[in-house]
Amino acid sequence: MAVQRPSYELSDEEIRAQPVSELRVGRLFDNYLRERKLTRTTEMLFDRVDALEKKTPPIPERVGDFGFKATVFKRSFIDGVNSLIVSAQGWAEGQEDFLLKYFGESLRDAAEGRLGHEVDGEARAILSALEEVAEELREQGLGASAFAITGSIGNRLYEEVQKKLQNPWDWYRKLGTTDGRATYRFIGAYAGTPVVGIEAVRTPTLFAVDLAQFGTLTRYGEGPNFDPEFRVTAFSDEEARKVLIRQPNLILDPPPVPGNEIERIRQLQLRVGLELWETYKLDVKDPGAVIARPLAAPLYE
Repeated sequence: MAVQRPSYELSDEEIRAQPVSELRVGRLFDNYLRERKLTRTTEMLFDRVDALEKKTPPIPERVGDFGFKATVFKRSFIDGVNSLIVSAQGWAEGQEDFLLKYFGESLRDAAEGRLGHEVDGEARAILSALEEVAEELREQGLGASAFAITGSIGNRLYEEVQKKLQNPWDWYRKLGTTDGRATYRFIGAYAGTPVVGIEAVRTPTLFAVDLAQFGTLTRYGEGPNFDPEFRVTAFSDEEARKVLIRQPNLILDPPPVPGNEIERIRQLQLRVGLELWETYKLDVKDPGAVIARPLAAPLYE
C-alpha cells in the first residue's frame, strides 16, 4: 500500500499542481467568523439600542470598506496540512479596529467646534467628565448609551481608569446577555454605560453619545448571516504575470529584472491570493447627540 508523504515534504512542483482545498478555506473562514463574533464591539453598541441593521447587496455609495488583499503561502491551503500559518484572531481584531476608527472619526466630526473644556489626564478627572457629559446629554432630553475615549492615554492611566469601571463581563451578566458578548477595546462600564477605547483616532478626546439618536450602523454582507467577502485563489500563469507587473516587489527572489520573469511567476504560484472585506455604513442623523471633551496629556506615564 502506498504511503502518502506528509505535506511538508511536498516539492514546489507538487505545491503548484495541488488545487486550493475548499475544506481548508472553509475552516479558516469559520475560524475567522468565530473570532469576529468576539470582537464585534461596535455592532454591540448599536445593536443594544436597536440602531444596527444588516443588509445584503447592492451596496450604496459612501460606505466603509474594511479589509485587505494579501498573498500567503499556498501550503496552508492544501489538503493534509496540519496547521494554518495565518491568524484568524489577528484579522478579526484588525477588522474591528478599522470599524472603531470609522465610528470614532464620525464622533469627532459630529462634535467638531463643540469640544468644551479640557479634561485633566488623571483617572478621577476622566470619571468626573463622564458624568458631566452624560448630564449634558440629559439636559438635551437625550441619554448616553456609550462613552468613547480616543487616542492613547498611556498604559498607567488606562489601567487606573479601568479599575474604576465595571468589568465588561459583569456588565454582560447583569444584562442577562448570552449573545454578542464582544469585549475587544471594551474598557468597562460607567453607571451601566459601556466605555470603549479607540486608539486609532489619534486625538485624545472623551465622547458621550446617544447612539439611537446619533445614527444607524448598517452591515452589508452575503447570505443569511450577512457574512463578509472572503476569497482564496491560486494564480494562473496569466494572473501571476499581471500581478507582478502591478506589484514587482511582491517577489524579490529572483529580483524583478529582465530574464527572471518565468521563475518569478513560478515563485508567486507557491502562494495564493487572499481577500477579506467587510462593508459598513454609518448614517448620522443628529450630530448634536454627541458631547465631547478634549483630554490633556496624562499626568503620569
